Order: sequence, then C-alpha cells, then structure tokens
Amino acid sequence: MAGSAALTKTEAKGIQVKLDAALGTVVLNDIMAEISPRGDVLVFTDSGVETKPAADETGAPDTENNPISIGNDFNSVAVYGAKLEVTPDGGLSVSTKGIVKIRPASEALIGTAADDGWVYAGISPDTNKPMYVMPEDAGAKMTWDQAMKTIKSLRKQGKTDVRLPSEGELEQMFNNKAKIGGFNETGVYPSSYYKSSTPTHDVRYDVVVENFKRGFKTYGLKELGSSVRLVRS
Repeated sequence: MAGSAALTKTEAKGIQVKLDAALGTVVLNDIMAEISPRGDVLVFTDSGVETKPAADETGAPDTENNPISIGNDFNSVAVYGAKLEVTPDGGLSVSTKGIVKIRPASEALIGTAADDGWVYAGISPDTNKPMYVMPEDAGAKMTWDQAMKTIKSLRKQGKTDVRLPSEGELEQMFNNKAKIGGFNETGVYPSSYYKSSTPTHDVRYDVVVENFKRGFKTYGLKELGSSVRLVRS
C-alpha cells in the first residue's frame, strides 16, 4: 500500500496491522480493510459486512495514545476508533462512528507488482479482466504515433495485449494513482495529461486526455504530446 512511512506495524495470530499518518491497513481473517484517522472504514470483500454503532469507549479515534488494540481472542482489532471483528460465520463485523464502504476483494491487490513488474490496477471496466499498467510512464510528451511504436515494440516482445487505456480505464488509474504510483501529478501541461484511446465527440479533436493532478478530462490532438501509461488486460 502506498503512503507515508509506517508509524506502527503489528502482527499477531493472523492479524496484521500497518499504521501510518494517513491510513491504517488491517488484515483480519484474510479480509483487508483500510481505516482513516477519522474512523472511516473501507472493506475489501466479496461477502457482506455487518455494521454496528460504535460503543462510546471505542468510538472516538485515539491516534496518539492507543491507535491499535487487539482483542484477547485475536478475533478483533480496533484501529483509529473503528472495531473490526470476525463473526461466527467467518465474515466481518465493523463498529465505527465513521462511514463504512465495501469494495470487491480484488481491489485490495491494487498497487502490487506482477512477476514482470507491471502493476495490478484492478478489473478493467471495459474487458472485465484483471488490468495491469506499466510501472512507469512510457513517455511524458508522446504523440499518438510514438505511442503506437512503443506498443508495437512491446507486442513483439510477447506482451501481445498491451495498448493505450480507454477513458474508463484511465479514470480507474487516476482513482488509484497513489497505490499504483509514478504518475506525473504536477498539473503542468502536457506531461501531467495522460492520453487515452477513446475518441472525442468534438470533431476539432481526436482523443480524451486526463489531468492527473485534479482528475478533469479534456480533449487532445493525436499529434500533440502527452504522458502515456500503457495497460494490459
């Protein structure tokens, strides 16, 4: 997981907790969850999550004195005031005063590198298959033709499914940019604008590009350079 340097790391009988200044990451009964200092919880699971109101004594985050508390039975852990507990059926119960959200279990792996170095970026919204992105940009001021040459070269090396991302895939990369890493987030044109393969609806332009500092999309010309991060799925 991307973030600042870890302040605390705890492991005990199947419970793993990593805490930094911005986020707590918990693995409990093979279910991963991320907890913010305000007690918001994001659970990565394909099963349901039971939610309960936080008890007064555990509801308020204590990020300085006691940010982590593990139950005596090793079936529960409290981080930033949010309590996560294994239910009798092996599921997860969350008690917090923050907001609880659930995402597919596959998204917990976003940001991890495959054997060839390409980084997992979730399930492609277009192919519905696992999507991997280059660990770094192919270039900062690449035209369409230059991107196509790079793609052709990589395909000759065996990566036959490599291509430019679609608009939807580019959006997914932006939403997970902290975990994937290596993007130009300066906001400076053109290197902070990433090229997609999606054509525009404006005849004056060619393809959709996205600013990776703020996330807004605009239109670009193929012959104009911009950053390129290729994908496979």
